[in-house]
Amino acid sequence: MKLVVHKKSKKALLLILSLLIILSCIQLSLVLLQPKTTTAETTVYESNCELQSAYKVIIFPNEVYADTTQKEGGVYSKKLLSYIQAEFGVEYAGSMEVPLDIEYQIISTVNGYQGNDREKKIYWSKVFPLTAQNKVKEKSGIWSKNEKVNFPLAQYDAFAIRAKEITGMDVSNEVIVSMKGKVIAHTEKEDLETPFDVSIKVPLMEDVFEISKPGLNPIKNSITVTEEIPAPLDIVRVITYSILLAFSIIGIAGLLLYTREPDEQELLKKKINSILKNHGSRIIALQSIPKANYKQHYKVHSIKDLIKIADEIQKPIYYEIDKDTVVKNYEFYVIENETIYTLCTDETDLLTSTAPKTP
Repeated sequence: MKLVVHKKSKKALLLILSLLIILSCIQLSLVLLQPKTTTAETTVYESNCELQSAYKVIIFPNEVYADTTQKEGGVYSKKLLSYIQAEFGVEYAGSMEVPLDIEYQIISTVNGYQGNDREKKIYWSKVFPLTAQNKVKEKSGIWSKNEKVNFPLAQYDAFAIRAKEITGMDVSNEVIVSMKGKVIAHTEKEDLETPFDVSIKVPLMEDVFEISKPGLNPIKNSITVTEEIPAPLDIVRVITYSILLAFSIIGIAGLLLYTREPDEQELLKKKINSILKNHGSRIIALQSIPKANYKQHYKVHSIKDLIKIADEIQKPIYYEIDKDTVVKNYEFYVIENETIYTLCTDETDLLTSTAPKTP
C-alpha cells in the first residue's frame, strides 16, 4: 500500500531532498578531492648543555681553624684568605654526531653597583682575563670540560679602591669569576650556537664575606623545521554527509516508488473535512433533506459566499449525511421558501449536480 502525499507536498519534499543531495556531494568532494594540509614542526637537531660550578676557600694556617681548606657555603674571613679555587664544568651533548666548534675563557669581572640582584644597577665594570682564549674542535657531537682557576681577592679590592678614587662613586663592589664561551654545532640544516656562562660571585671590600653561585639551569637548544603535511581526513564530516546523502537518495526513491497522489474522492473528502472543521458551527447535518421543487436554483462559488447568503436571509446551511462521503453528493444548501442556494464541492460535478427535488 502506497502512502498518500499531496502533489505540492511531494514536489516540495523532492526539492528539499535534491538540494540535500547536491549539498552532500559538494561537501564530500571538498573533503575527499581537496585534501587540506597542516603545518608541523619537526626537530632535526637538539642539544643539552649542563653547567657545574664549585669552589674551595684556601686560608693561611692559623690557631683558629685546623684545616686550611674551607668548603662551600661557609662564611669566610678576608684577613685569613690566601686564595679561592674555582672549578667550572660544562657538558654538551647533541642528538646526533655533528662537528662542534668550542670557544671558552675564564675571566673575572669587577663591578661597581647599587641595589640587589633583582634591581641591580651597574655603574662601572672591568674585565680581567684569568686564562687564554681556548678553541676546540670536536667531531663526535659530545664535549665536556672541567677547568680550575685560583685567584686571590687582594688585587680586586685594590682595583675597587682605585675605581672609587677615580670615579668618586661610593658604590658596592663585587667580583664575578666565570667560564664563558659557546658551542657551535654544524648540522646539515644550519649552524646552532649555544652560549654558556658558569660563574661564582664574591663581594669585595668586606672583612667577612660569603660566596654565591647563580642558578645553573641546563641550556637546551634545538633546530626545528616547519613542514606542510596532509591533514588527517575529517572522518566525522565524511560520515555525516555520507549518511545525509544516503538518506536523501532513499527518501527520493521512497517518494517515487511508495507514494501516490490522492485521488479525486480523497481530495473531495479533504475539502469537505476542511469546510466542516472551519465552519462546522454554522452548518447543520441532517439525516435526510425532503425532496422539493424550487422555482429558483442558484449555484454558489464558495463556502464563504454561502455563509454570506445564510447570514443575509437568516437561514442555516444544511447538508445531508452520507456514511461514505460524509456529505452526500458533496453539496451544501441554504433554502429560503422556493429558492435554493447550492455549493457543490465536487468541481467535476459542478455543472451537472442538482438540488433535491421531487421525482
